[in-house]
Amino acid sequence: MVDHRADFSKWFQQEFKFVKFPQGGSVFDFYIDNETKRLVPWSEKVPKFELDPDIPLQATIVHTSETIRIKYFVDMLMEKGQPTMLVGNSRKWKNGSNWGQTRVSPRNSHDL
Repeated sequence: MVDHRADFSKWFQQEFKFVKFPQGGSVFDFYIDNETKRLVPWSEKVPKFELDPDIPLQATIVHTSETIRIKYFVDMLMEKGQPTMLVGNSRKWKNGSNWGQTRVSPRNSHDL
């Protein structure tokens, strides 16, 4: 199987050599901090997990670097009034985290 993310990361780093990425990881593992203008790992934005005994276990979402990264971009698009749709393998975070956003998103949004 071809890992397109690894291929893209390698191409991007070779094409844009003036962007200095930290050692380890790919271009998908970092974001630009608005204050410091440095590349920072998405993992630093992952909140500490605390189990809430009042929430059913099947409704609990444990955030990862990937869920934080996706949420960041979906939030940014929704702030601009742009429609969003998450596609891919069925995962709880995709359905659960997006559901809350569609309820407060701009007009004409639908939860499919």
